[in-house]
Amino acid sequence: MFETKFGTPQVPTDFNCLSLAGDSLRVYDEIASEIKSIKFPSFGNQSLSEILAFIRSNEHHDSFQKLNRLYYSYAILMMKNNMYEEAITTMERQLNSCNASGFTFRDPFLKSRHHMQLGHSYRHLRINDKALKYYELVLGENVGLPLDEHVGILVGYGKVLDAMNNYKDALYQYIEVSEIYINNSSICSADERQDIEKCVERVFMQRISID
Repeated sequence: MFETKFGTPQVPTDFNCLSLAGDSLRVYDEIASEIKSIKFPSFGNQSLSEILAFIRSNEHHDSFQKLNRLYYSYAILMMKNNMYEEAITTMERQLNSCNASGFTFRDPFLKSRHHMQLGHSYRHLRINDKALKYYELVLGENVGLPLDEHVGILVGYGKVLDAMNNYKDALYQYIEVSEIYINNSSICSADERQDIEKCVERVFMQRISID
């Protein structure tokens, strides 16, 4: 996991501990190299006014914007390698750090994408209450994410509700996704369309049996 110590980003040196190989290891190396290239002063011999001036500077802000994008890329890499706990730790740490410092994301989508990926990660781990929290958070933010990402959120949200036996609300999500697929066939594969059709049918029948 990446850490920041004394204002300097640190990366792990033991790549084997991450169980990465091939293209994933190459991407990890690229991310690690970029993080190492970001330099922050140690502030050892500087006055408080000089420290505050740097913190408020565009240089400092630009460095933290880049660092957060790199941490996000690292989290996505972990997710692609089924290392969801590591992805969650990285993204939640970054969000907590930004919230505590008052840092704002320049990319209008990046914070919501953190919430989206946290929802996906917790869903894969079957920690449904936390997945639900993040899906509802990103849907409430409504920042206008690209349609394919919005659909991914609706699908994930529906499946979490489904797993929690909230069939009524799960059905609403599945139906909304089905309607989007009908009107935007280019964003889904035949398998994805079939999967949602099966979800609608199964949850509908489940509701009938309960009623």
